[in-house]
Amino acid sequence: MKSNSILNINTILNKPVVNYKLILFLSSIAWILTNVYLPAYSQSSYFDYDTQLSKKIDLWLLNRYRIGSDEISVDVDNGTVNLKYDPAFEDKLEEIISQIKTFPGVINVSSGLIVRKTAVGISDSIPDIQPVAARIKPWLDFVQPPSAKNYILLPRGNFFVPVFANPKEPVSHAIWQSYDTKYGKFNMASVSFGEDFGIVRCLNQKEGYDWQLSLNGAVFTLFMFDSQEGNLMNADYIIGVPFSLKKYPWSFRARLYHQSSHLGHEFKFNDHPDPFENSQKFSYEALELLGSAEWNHVRFILGSSVIISSTPVLSRGIFQAGIDYNSPPLQMKTARLFAGIYAEYWDETSSSVNFNVKAGIEFHSPDENGRAFKILIEYHDGTSPNGLYYLNLEVKYIGFGFSLDF
Repeated sequence: MKSNSILNINTILNKPVVNYKLILFLSSIAWILTNVYLPAYSQSSYFDYDTQLSKKIDLWLLNRYRIGSDEISVDVDNGTVNLKYDPAFEDKLEEIISQIKTFPGVINVSSGLIVRKTAVGISDSIPDIQPVAARIKPWLDFVQPPSAKNYILLPRGNFFVPVFANPKEPVSHAIWQSYDTKYGKFNMASVSFGEDFGIVRCLNQKEGYDWQLSLNGAVFTLFMFDSQEGNLMNADYIIGVPFSLKKYPWSFRARLYHQSSHLGHEFKFNDHPDPFENSQKFSYEALELLGSAEWNHVRFILGSSVIISSTPVLSRGIFQAGIDYNSPPLQMKTARLFAGIYAEYWDETSSSVNFNVKAGIEFHSPDENGRAFKILIEYHDGTSPNGLYYLNLEVKYIGFGFSLDF
Protein backbone atom coordinates (compact mmCIF):
# COMPACT_ATOMS: atom_id res chain seq x y z
CA MET A 1 0.00 0.00 0.00
CA LYS A 2 1.37 3.38 -0.98
CA SER A 3 1.91 6.08 1.59
CA ASN A 4 -0.61 8.91 1.61
CA SER A 5 2.28 11.35 1.21
CA ILE A 6 3.02 10.01 -2.26
CA LEU A 7 1.09 11.75 -5.01
CA ASN A 8 -0.62 9.39 -7.46
CA ILE A 9 -0.51 11.46 -10.64
CA ASN A 10 -2.38 8.91 -12.75
CA THR A 11 -5.43 9.10 -10.48
CA ILE A 12 -5.48 12.87 -10.78
CA LEU A 13 -5.05 12.80 -14.55
CA ASN A 14 -8.05 10.51 -14.93
CA LYS A 15 -10.29 12.35 -12.49
CA PRO A 16 -9.73 16.11 -12.18
CA VAL A 17 -11.50 17.72 -9.26
CA VAL A 18 -12.86 21.25 -9.01
CA ASN A 19 -12.34 22.69 -5.54
CA TYR A 20 -15.63 24.54 -5.14
CA LYS A 21 -14.99 25.22 -1.44
CA LEU A 22 -11.86 27.20 -2.29
CA ILE A 23 -13.64 29.21 -4.99
CA LEU A 24 -16.51 29.98 -2.61
CA PHE A 25 -14.08 31.00 0.15
CA LEU A 26 -12.12 33.44 -2.06
CA SER A 27 -15.32 34.87 -3.53
CA SER A 28 -16.71 35.47 -0.04
CA ILE A 29 -13.58 37.36 1.01
CA ALA A 30 -13.74 39.54 -2.10
CA TRP A 31 -17.45 40.31 -1.58
CA ILE A 32 -16.99 41.24 2.09
CA LEU A 33 -14.06 43.53 1.32
CA THR A 34 -15.68 45.34 -1.59
CA ASN A 35 -19.21 45.62 -0.19
CA VAL A 36 -18.85 45.85 3.59
CA TYR A 37 -15.45 46.64 5.06
CA LEU A 38 -13.88 49.06 2.59
CA PRO A 39 -16.98 51.28 2.01
CA ALA A 40 -17.46 51.54 5.77
CA TYR A 41 -13.78 52.37 6.25
CA SER A 42 -13.78 55.08 3.59
CA GLN A 43 -16.81 56.79 5.17
CA SER A 44 -15.63 56.57 8.78
CA SER A 45 -15.14 59.75 10.80
CA TYR A 46 -11.37 59.35 11.16
CA PHE A 47 -10.82 58.88 7.43
CA ASP A 48 -9.59 62.19 6.00
CA TYR A 49 -7.99 61.36 2.68
CA ASP A 50 -7.31 64.97 1.67
CA THR A 51 -5.26 65.59 4.82
CA GLN A 52 -3.28 62.39 4.37
CA LEU A 53 -2.62 63.20 0.71
CA SER A 54 -1.45 66.70 1.65
CA LYS A 55 1.00 65.25 4.19
CA LYS A 56 2.24 62.75 1.63
CA ILE A 57 2.99 65.50 -0.92
CA ASP A 58 4.65 67.67 1.75
CA LEU A 59 6.97 64.81 2.71
CA TRP A 60 7.72 64.03 -0.94
CA LEU A 61 8.64 67.67 -1.66
CA LEU A 62 10.96 67.69 1.34
CA ASN A 63 12.66 64.41 0.43
CA ARG A 64 12.90 64.96 -3.31
CA TYR A 65 13.57 68.71 -3.63
CA ARG A 66 14.41 69.89 -0.09
CA ILE A 67 11.40 72.21 -0.33
CA GLY A 68 9.57 72.98 2.89
CA SER A 69 5.95 73.98 3.42
CA ASP A 70 6.96 77.64 3.78
CA GLU A 71 8.35 77.54 0.22
CA ILE A 72 5.60 75.51 -1.44
CA SER A 73 2.41 75.07 0.55
CA VAL A 74 0.04 72.22 -0.27
CA ASP A 75 -3.72 72.26 0.17
CA VAL A 76 -5.95 69.40 -0.99
CA ASP A 77 -9.70 69.74 -1.45
CA ASN A 78 -11.61 66.67 -2.62
CA GLY A 79 -8.64 65.37 -4.61
CA THR A 80 -7.68 68.74 -6.14
CA VAL A 81 -4.18 69.85 -5.11
CA ASN A 82 -3.56 73.59 -4.80
CA LEU A 83 0.09 74.65 -4.65
CA LYS A 84 1.22 78.07 -3.44
CA TYR A 85 4.85 78.53 -4.38
CA ASP A 86 7.71 80.92 -3.82
CA PRO A 87 8.91 82.55 -7.10
CA ALA A 88 12.37 81.07 -6.46
CA PHE A 89 10.98 77.61 -7.33
CA GLU A 90 9.09 78.58 -10.46
CA ASP A 91 11.59 76.79 -12.73
CA LYS A 92 10.82 73.47 -10.99
CA LEU A 93 7.05 73.94 -10.88
CA GLU A 94 6.20 72.18 -14.15
CA GLU A 95 8.19 69.07 -13.18
CA ILE A 96 6.67 69.03 -9.68
CA ILE A 97 3.11 69.33 -10.98
CA SER A 98 3.61 66.56 -13.57
CA GLN A 99 4.80 64.16 -10.87
CA ILE A 100 2.12 65.09 -8.32
CA LYS A 101 -0.50 64.22 -10.94
CA THR A 102 0.72 60.61 -10.79
CA PHE A 103 0.00 60.32 -7.04
CA PRO A 104 -2.94 58.01 -6.18
CA GLY A 105 -5.96 60.14 -5.31
CA VAL A 106 -4.89 63.29 -7.20
CA ILE A 107 -7.62 64.47 -9.59
CA ASN A 108 -6.23 67.87 -10.58
CA VAL A 109 -3.40 70.28 -9.68
CA SER A 110 -3.56 74.08 -9.60
CA SER A 111 -0.88 76.58 -8.60
CA GLY A 112 -0.34 80.21 -7.65
CA LEU A 113 2.26 82.50 -6.09
CA ILE A 114 2.62 82.83 -2.32
CA VAL A 115 1.60 86.27 -1.06
CA ARG A 116 3.89 87.14 1.81
CA LYS A 117 2.96 89.78 4.37
CA THR A 118 5.58 91.38 6.62
CA ALA A 119 5.00 93.64 9.59
CA VAL A 120 7.26 96.61 10.28
CA GLY A 121 9.40 96.16 13.36
CA ILE A 122 8.92 92.41 13.59
CA SER A 123 12.10 90.39 13.24
CA ASP A 124 12.21 87.59 10.65
CA SER A 125 14.07 85.40 13.08
CA ILE A 126 11.97 83.68 15.73
CA PRO A 127 13.74 82.21 18.75
CA ASP A 128 13.42 78.51 19.42
CA ILE A 129 10.93 78.24 22.26
CA GLN A 130 10.07 74.57 21.76
CA PRO A 131 10.11 72.43 24.89
CA VAL A 132 13.06 70.11 25.40
CA ALA A 133 10.97 67.03 24.54
CA ALA A 134 10.13 68.49 21.12
CA ARG A 135 13.83 69.01 20.36
CA ILE A 136 14.81 65.39 20.98
CA LYS A 137 15.98 63.90 17.69
CA PRO A 138 13.30 61.45 16.48
CA TRP A 139 13.98 58.23 14.57
CA LEU A 140 12.92 59.79 11.26
CA ASP A 141 15.78 62.29 11.51
CA PHE A 142 18.23 59.39 11.34
CA VAL A 143 16.76 57.85 8.19
CA GLN A 144 15.65 61.06 6.44
CA PRO A 145 18.39 63.21 4.89
CA PRO A 146 19.67 66.22 6.87
CA SER A 147 19.43 69.56 5.09
CA ALA A 148 23.04 69.37 3.89
CA LYS A 149 22.82 65.74 2.72
CA ASN A 150 21.06 64.04 -0.16
CA TYR A 151 20.71 60.45 1.02
CA ILE A 152 18.13 58.41 2.93
CA LEU A 153 18.99 55.29 4.89
CA LEU A 154 16.56 52.34 4.89
CA PRO A 155 14.00 53.95 2.55
CA ARG A 156 10.62 52.41 1.87
CA GLY A 157 9.57 51.56 -1.68
CA ASN A 158 11.67 51.71 -4.81
CA PHE A 159 12.13 53.94 -7.84
CA PHE A 160 11.38 51.03 -10.18
CA VAL A 161 7.87 49.79 -9.49
CA PRO A 162 7.45 45.99 -9.80
CA VAL A 163 6.03 44.89 -13.16
CA PHE A 164 2.35 44.09 -12.50
CA ALA A 165 2.00 40.95 -14.60
CA ASN A 166 5.45 39.41 -14.10
CA PRO A 167 4.73 36.21 -12.11
CA LYS A 168 8.22 36.28 -10.55
CA GLU A 169 8.31 39.79 -9.10
CA PRO A 170 9.05 39.69 -5.33
CA VAL A 171 5.52 40.30 -4.03
CA SER A 172 3.18 38.53 -1.61
CA HIS A 173 0.10 36.85 -3.05
CA ALA A 174 -2.28 33.89 -2.84
CA ILE A 175 -3.89 32.86 -6.14
CA TRP A 176 -6.03 29.89 -7.12
CA GLN A 177 -5.09 28.70 -10.63
CA SER A 178 -6.88 26.35 -13.02
CA TYR A 179 -4.20 24.58 -15.08
CA ASP A 180 -4.84 23.24 -18.58
CA THR A 181 -2.01 21.04 -19.90
CA LYS A 182 -1.68 18.18 -22.36
CA TYR A 183 -1.56 15.87 -19.34
CA GLY A 184 -4.89 17.02 -17.98
CA LYS A 185 -6.50 19.79 -15.96
CA PHE A 186 -5.47 20.61 -12.41
CA ASN A 187 -6.52 22.95 -9.61
CA MET A 188 -3.45 24.65 -8.16
CA ALA A 189 -2.64 27.36 -5.63
CA SER A 190 0.26 29.78 -6.04
CA VAL A 191 1.36 31.30 -2.73
CA SER A 192 4.30 33.67 -2.39
CA PHE A 193 5.91 35.96 0.12
CA GLY A 194 8.28 38.63 -1.16
CA GLU A 195 9.60 42.05 -0.25
CA ASP A 196 11.91 44.79 -1.47
CA PHE A 197 14.07 46.22 1.33
CA GLY A 198 15.72 49.56 0.64
CA ILE A 199 19.29 50.02 1.90
CA VAL A 200 20.22 53.53 0.76
CA ARG A 201 18.61 56.15 -1.49
CA CYS A 202 20.40 59.12 -3.04
CA LEU A 203 18.50 62.21 -4.20
CA ASN A 204 20.55 64.00 -6.84
CA GLN A 205 18.94 67.42 -7.27
CA LYS A 206 21.56 68.86 -9.60
CA GLU A 207 21.29 66.22 -12.33
CA GLY A 208 17.70 65.25 -11.56
CA TYR A 209 18.45 61.52 -11.24
CA ASP A 210 17.65 59.62 -8.04
CA TRP A 211 19.05 56.17 -7.31
CA GLN A 212 18.54 53.45 -4.73
CA LEU A 213 20.30 50.25 -3.70
CA SER A 214 18.08 47.53 -2.26
CA LEU A 215 17.87 43.88 -1.32
CA ASN A 216 14.88 41.82 -2.41
CA GLY A 217 13.78 38.24 -2.14
CA ALA A 218 10.77 35.97 -2.43
CA VAL A 219 9.57 32.41 -1.96
CA PHE A 220 7.06 31.09 -4.53
CA THR A 221 5.23 27.86 -3.72
CA LEU A 222 2.84 25.81 -5.85
CA PHE A 223 0.28 23.43 -4.32
CA MET A 224 -2.02 20.94 -6.03
CA PHE A 225 -5.60 20.80 -4.71
CA ASP A 226 -6.53 17.69 -6.68
CA SER A 227 -5.42 15.48 -3.82
CA GLN A 228 -6.49 15.00 -0.24
CA GLU A 229 -3.36 16.58 1.18
CA GLY A 230 -2.81 19.51 -1.20
CA ASN A 231 0.67 18.36 -2.20
CA LEU A 232 3.53 20.80 -2.55
CA MET A 233 4.60 20.62 -6.19
CA ASN A 234 7.26 23.33 -6.44
CA ALA A 235 9.12 25.92 -4.38
CA ASP A 236 11.17 28.70 -5.99
CA TYR A 237 13.56 30.83 -3.95
CA ILE A 238 14.74 34.17 -5.33
CA ILE A 239 17.17 36.66 -3.82
CA GLY A 240 18.60 39.67 -5.60
CA VAL A 241 20.37 43.01 -5.28
CA PRO A 242 18.54 45.62 -7.39
CA PHE A 243 19.92 49.05 -8.25
CA SER A 244 17.21 51.45 -9.44
CA LEU A 245 17.49 54.84 -11.11
CA LYS A 246 14.72 57.36 -11.80
CA LYS A 247 14.21 60.68 -13.52
CA TYR A 248 10.57 61.20 -14.35
CA PRO A 249 9.17 59.83 -16.64
CA TRP A 250 12.05 57.32 -16.93
CA SER A 251 13.06 54.61 -14.47
CA PHE A 252 15.57 51.77 -14.69
CA ARG A 253 16.53 48.67 -12.73
CA ALA A 254 19.70 46.59 -12.79
CA ARG A 255 19.42 43.45 -10.68
CA LEU A 256 21.82 40.62 -9.99
CA TYR A 257 19.77 37.72 -8.67
CA HIS A 258 19.72 33.99 -7.93
CA GLN A 259 16.78 31.62 -8.38
CA SER A 260 16.71 28.00 -7.26
CA SER A 261 13.88 25.49 -7.13
CA HIS A 262 13.61 22.75 -4.51
CA LEU A 263 11.35 20.11 -3.09
CA GLY A 264 11.98 18.19 0.12
CA HIS A 265 13.37 14.68 -0.27
CA GLU A 266 10.18 13.30 1.26
CA PHE A 267 8.24 14.27 -1.88
CA LYS A 268 8.70 11.54 -4.49
CA PHE A 269 6.56 10.80 -7.50
CA ASN A 270 6.05 7.17 -8.54
CA ASP A 271 4.62 5.87 -11.82
CA HIS A 272 4.21 9.33 -13.25
CA PRO A 273 4.34 10.65 -16.81
CA ASP A 274 6.09 13.79 -17.91
CA PRO A 275 6.30 16.65 -16.92
CA PHE A 276 7.35 15.34 -13.50
CA GLU A 277 10.33 13.33 -14.71
CA ASN A 278 13.85 14.72 -14.30
CA SER A 279 12.59 17.79 -12.48
CA GLN A 280 14.76 17.72 -9.38
CA LYS A 281 17.30 20.51 -10.02
CA PHE A 282 16.80 23.95 -11.49
CA SER A 283 18.81 27.02 -10.50
CA TYR A 284 20.52 29.94 -12.15
CA GLU A 285 22.13 33.32 -11.57
CA ALA A 286 21.30 36.20 -13.90
CA LEU A 287 21.84 39.91 -14.49
CA GLU A 288 18.63 41.75 -15.37
CA LEU A 289 18.38 45.19 -17.01
CA LEU A 290 14.93 46.80 -17.31
CA GLY A 291 13.81 50.27 -18.32
CA SER A 292 10.40 51.92 -18.22
CA ALA A 293 8.70 55.11 -19.35
CA GLU A 294 5.49 56.57 -17.88
CA TRP A 295 2.86 58.42 -19.86
CA ASN A 296 -0.30 59.58 -18.10
CA HIS A 297 -1.49 56.43 -16.32
CA VAL A 298 0.36 54.00 -18.61
CA ARG A 299 3.85 52.57 -18.14
CA PHE A 300 5.91 50.81 -20.82
CA ILE A 301 8.61 48.29 -19.80
CA LEU A 302 11.39 46.79 -21.92
CA GLY A 303 14.58 44.91 -21.07
CA SER A 304 16.51 41.67 -21.00
CA SER A 305 18.43 39.34 -18.72
CA VAL A 306 21.63 37.36 -19.20
CA ILE A 307 22.03 34.02 -17.43
CA ILE A 308 25.52 33.89 -15.91
CA SER A 309 25.47 30.30 -14.66
CA SER A 310 22.82 27.60 -14.36
CA THR A 311 21.98 23.99 -13.49
CA PRO A 312 21.17 22.47 -15.93
CA VAL A 313 23.09 24.50 -18.50
CA LEU A 314 20.68 26.99 -20.11
CA SER A 315 20.89 29.33 -23.08
CA ARG A 316 21.82 32.78 -21.85
CA GLY A 317 19.25 35.19 -23.24
CA ILE A 318 15.91 36.30 -21.73
CA PHE A 319 13.93 39.16 -23.31
CA GLN A 320 11.15 40.96 -21.44
CA ALA A 321 8.45 43.51 -22.27
CA GLY A 322 5.31 44.75 -20.57
CA ILE A 323 2.65 47.43 -20.26
CA ASP A 324 1.11 48.52 -16.94
CA TYR A 325 -1.96 50.68 -16.36
CA ASN A 326 -3.11 52.46 -13.20
CA SER A 327 -6.49 54.19 -13.38
CA PRO A 328 -7.31 57.52 -11.72
CA PRO A 329 -8.91 57.12 -8.27
CA LEU A 330 -12.41 55.70 -8.23
CA GLN A 331 -15.28 57.24 -6.29
CA MET A 332 -13.78 55.64 -3.21
CA LYS A 333 -10.53 57.64 -3.29
CA THR A 334 -8.40 54.84 -1.87
CA ALA A 335 -9.33 52.50 -4.73
CA ARG A 336 -8.22 52.31 -8.34
CA LEU A 337 -8.17 49.80 -11.17
CA PHE A 338 -4.98 48.29 -12.52
CA ALA A 339 -4.00 46.03 -15.41
CA GLY A 340 -0.82 44.68 -16.91
CA ILE A 341 0.46 42.47 -19.70
CA TYR A 342 3.89 40.87 -19.63
CA ALA A 343 5.74 38.91 -22.32
CA GLU A 344 8.93 36.92 -21.82
CA TYR A 345 11.06 35.06 -24.36
CA TRP A 346 13.75 32.58 -23.32
CA ASP A 347 16.41 31.37 -25.74
CA GLU A 348 16.14 28.00 -24.00
CA THR A 349 12.46 27.60 -24.99
CA SER A 350 12.61 29.44 -28.30
CA SER A 351 9.48 27.75 -29.64
CA SER A 352 7.15 29.98 -27.63
CA VAL A 353 6.71 33.34 -25.92
CA ASN A 354 5.25 33.40 -22.43
CA PHE A 355 2.33 35.78 -21.91
CA ASN A 356 0.92 36.78 -18.55
CA VAL A 357 -2.00 39.16 -17.99
CA LYS A 358 -3.27 40.53 -14.67
CA ALA A 359 -6.07 42.96 -13.85
CA GLY A 360 -8.04 43.94 -10.80
CA ILE A 361 -8.74 46.58 -8.19
CA GLU A 362 -6.36 47.99 -5.58
CA PHE A 363 -7.31 49.38 -2.17
CA HIS A 364 -4.56 51.36 -0.48
CA SER A 365 -4.15 53.11 2.83
CA PRO A 366 -4.36 56.92 2.82
CA ASP A 367 -1.36 57.06 5.15
CA GLU A 368 2.08 57.87 3.83
CA ASN A 369 3.90 54.60 3.09
CA GLY A 370 0.68 52.74 3.85
CA ARG A 371 -0.25 49.23 2.84
CA ALA A 372 -2.21 48.10 -0.21
CA PHE A 373 -4.49 45.16 -0.98
CA LYS A 374 -5.22 43.94 -4.52
CA ILE A 375 -7.96 41.64 -5.75
CA LEU A 376 -6.94 40.26 -9.13
CA ILE A 377 -7.54 37.84 -11.95
CA GLU A 378 -4.79 36.53 -14.19
CA TYR A 379 -4.19 34.53 -17.36
CA HIS A 380 -1.03 32.73 -18.46
CA ASP A 381 -0.12 31.09 -21.77
CA GLY A 382 3.31 29.54 -22.27
CA THR A 383 5.79 27.42 -20.39
CA SER A 384 5.21 27.02 -16.67
CA PRO A 385 6.64 29.89 -14.58
CA ASN A 386 7.50 27.36 -11.86
CA GLY A 387 11.15 26.40 -11.85
CA LEU A 388 11.00 22.60 -11.66
CA TYR A 389 8.61 22.42 -14.63
CA TYR A 390 9.77 25.39 -16.67
CA LEU A 391 11.62 23.36 -19.28
CA ASN A 392 9.05 20.62 -19.90
CA LEU A 393 5.52 21.86 -19.20
CA GLU A 394 3.40 24.00 -21.52
CA VAL A 395 0.44 25.38 -19.60
CA LYS A 396 -2.50 27.71 -19.87
CA TYR A 397 -4.18 28.82 -16.69
CA ILE A 398 -6.60 31.35 -15.29
CA GLY A 399 -6.34 32.51 -11.71
CA PHE A 400 -8.18 34.47 -9.06
CA GLY A 401 -6.78 35.75 -5.78
CA PHE A 402 -5.20 38.66 -3.96
CA SER A 403 -1.84 40.27 -3.31
CA LEU A 404 -0.52 42.37 -0.42
CA ASP A 405 1.84 45.32 -0.31
CA PHE A 406 3.41 45.73 3.13
